This record gives sequence, structure tokens and C-alpha cells, in this order.
Amino acid sequence: MIVLGIDPSLTATGIAVLETNDVPGEEKLIAWNVIRTTHEDGDDVRCRRVALVVYDYAVQLQVEAVGIETQFSSGKNRQVGIRLGRLRGAVQQQLAQRFPPSQIIEVNPSQRLTALGIRQKYETRELKRLAVEAVQRRYGLSINHNAADAVGIALVADRIYRRGPLPLQSKMRLRK
Repeated sequence: MIVLGIDPSLTATGIAVLETNDVPGEEKLIAWNVIRTTHEDGDDVRCRRVALVVYDYAVQLQVEAVGIETQFSSGKNRQVGIRLGRLRGAVQQQLAQRFPPSQIIEVNPSQRLTALGIRQKYETRELKRLAVEAVQRRYGLSINHNAADAVGIALVADRIYRRGPLPLQSKMRLRK
């Protein structure tokens, strides 16, 4: 299965595409990138550009499921949260042309960190460094933190798409 992970940002959106199978830890990272936009462009232009590039990756690489990180915003700057929400909406709207809602999975930051084997007890700068190290250990590649986060998002999306959310997984019983 081919899964696209998206770490949305107005300046540097990380994307990663994994080819997965039924054995966790044996997936292959087949593509990654950081979509950069400039402050000179308005938010509408930035949102449209990111959405179109993400959609092109999904089509070209025959993606079967997509994970997109849910919005993280603190009480410090609500305007940033609103702008990121617009970006996520633009990306999801573009992807909705190709994918039904069940194939677009929302991933929260703690799920992403857990998928990369990181505990949340660190400051932001340290979390970024640890994400890069986790991807380097797992795949032997050196990529930046935006793409590393997208890898974690793709890992979670694969698990949720195949097996359902964790509460659903824990209620499953094996047939005797």
C-alpha cells in the first residue's frame, strides 16, 4: 500500500510517501519533499500551491491513503491556528477530488511522535531533532524535520487505515 503523510505549514510543508506492507518496520520511504512558499505570496496563493503539489504527488505515486496532521495551535497566537486551518482545508479539499473521506486520515501530533518512537517530554527544538534521528535510524536517510514529521504521519495513517483507530483495535477479539 502507498501512503502519503503531510505535515502542513504555510512556509515549509513536509510530505513523505511510504510503501507499506503487513509487517511493521519493513516499509520503504519512496519519496519525500518540503514544499516551500514565501511570505511575499498571500495565504490564498500559498494554500493553493501546497494543495496542488500534494495532489500531484498523490496522483503520480498512486497513493492509496493520506495522513494529514491536525492543527496544532497554542493560545499564544490564534491567528496562526486559523491560517493553518485554511491550509489544511485547501489540501483536504483538493485531495477530496481523488479520495473518499475514509482514505484521508487525520493524525494528531502525539500519534506522530509515538509512531517515530519519541516521548513528548521535550521542547519543540529537541522533538524536531529526535524526529530526524528516528527517520535516519529507520531508513538510513538524512532528511529535514518537516519531512521526518511527515514520515511519522504516514506511519500512523497506514495503521489507522488498515486496522482502524486504537480504540477500535483494542476491542477486537481473536477467534478461537
